[in-house]
Amino acid sequence: MEKNNSKRFKYGAASVLTAVIVIIIAIFVNLLVIKLDIQWDLTTNKIFTLNKTSVEFVKKLTKEVTVYGLYDNTKTDTGDQNSLVNELLKQYQNASSKVKVKFVDPDKDPAILTQLDPQKTKTFNKGDLVVACGKKFDIIPSTSFTSTQQTQMGNDNSLVVENYITTAIKRVSADKTPTIYFTTGHKERAFQTEYQQIKMFLEGGNFYTKDLDLQTAPRVPDDAELVFVLAPKIDLLPDEAKKLNDYLDKGGKMFFAFDPVIPNQNMPTFEKVLSNYNITLDYDKVAEGDKDKFKEGDPSNIMVSLESNALFGDVPQGQNLSINMPNSRSINILKTKKEGLDIVSLLKTSDKAIGVQADRSKGKDINGPLDLAVAAEYQGGTEDSRVVVIGNATVFSDASLVQQNANSLATSVFSVFMQWLIQNKDDMGIPPKSLNFESINVSQSSANIFAIILIGIIPLIIFGLGTFVWLRRRHL
Repeated sequence: MEKNNSKRFKYGAASVLTAVIVIIIAIFVNLLVIKLDIQWDLTTNKIFTLNKTSVEFVKKLTKEVTVYGLYDNTKTDTGDQNSLVNELLKQYQNASSKVKVKFVDPDKDPAILTQLDPQKTKTFNKGDLVVACGKKFDIIPSTSFTSTQQTQMGNDNSLVVENYITTAIKRVSADKTPTIYFTTGHKERAFQTEYQQIKMFLEGGNFYTKDLDLQTAPRVPDDAELVFVLAPKIDLLPDEAKKLNDYLDKGGKMFFAFDPVIPNQNMPTFEKVLSNYNITLDYDKVAEGDKDKFKEGDPSNIMVSLESNALFGDVPQGQNLSINMPNSRSINILKTKKEGLDIVSLLKTSDKAIGVQADRSKGKDINGPLDLAVAAEYQGGTEDSRVVVIGNATVFSDASLVQQNANSLATSVFSVFMQWLIQNKDDMGIPPKSLNFESINVSQSSANIFAIILIGIIPLIIFGLGTFVWLRRRHL
């Protein structure tokens, strides 16, 4: 009897000790996981794991970058857009001590917007991300966190925000800020005073804006991201044209805007620069003949729309990119073909329009359809170059934008022009991650069988095994 009691005590003590050890190990492992913030991304598409490109880039950061989430991160539901972004932001912090993350609800703390953008150059929306480094910052709209594409299998939803975040970190932490220059010396429109809306738009995109005097500058500066020529009234000098050609040959981008001609105006040197892109200027003022294409009572106030084209791609569905262009001149596309040159019309009149010659010595009036804006890309230089030429410098001026409303369609069209001219070289090219998961379709009968197995049979097996072990040990 004493021997049996000794055995029972021995087995009981061993069982209790084993249970205690297992509990201690479980507690230790849980505390370790919590302390080290250890996580395993078990999703098929590794949604919560940073791409190798992002990890390698942020590890090399030498400047501190802060990512602001303009929303209350405590009110996100598991699986929603912001919760996915929150998990990604944790990975950025884990990858680099230089990346900080802060969440601020602008409804509760509106001062954060003034702190980030004291000059009020950009528009913030609740839910956006703001990536800041020093005085430079970039906004990632909440509408661009995910994308949806139609496939034969239905809609494919993807998480694309990582590429935007890493690209923004690269942009704001860069030592140099690219500059957009505006030429002077040809009686151009004064950019600093007449184009404040455009100035804020460009500077809000992390660009500096400066004047450029081609007569005194030895060349177009190396930091030039884009050069504007706004309504010049006198022609280029040959030396100035060479500087522009040299800049374009090295992959430069230019935006030319010409107002309707003044009497006796000739610009052969400007035209020589443009002829490299099969573009020449018409010396006219355009009048639209289609009553549906101009503002009532004023045939010179033309209404045109930006259409899908080979260079810009498709205009987003449902987006209206129509603008009024009062007092425009037409731009002529030469019919000769040039290897490596792609050229398209961006804004065009109806076939009822007429280009009324300002100088009859230049020939007869020009019959429509007439091109009011064209874009060209040339791949024959040292690097690919791009130009946009528009026959109206007034349409994007403050006076015009205020008259049409500063958030008008003209601003949207200008934005499309800029996106094409200044393609984002900082783009890190991180691929999207599909949010679609494979599903298993189970019939009702199969579901019933699984339910019986899980709810009935498996518990009975466990109970039976437990009873068997108890009975066996009971007689030990």
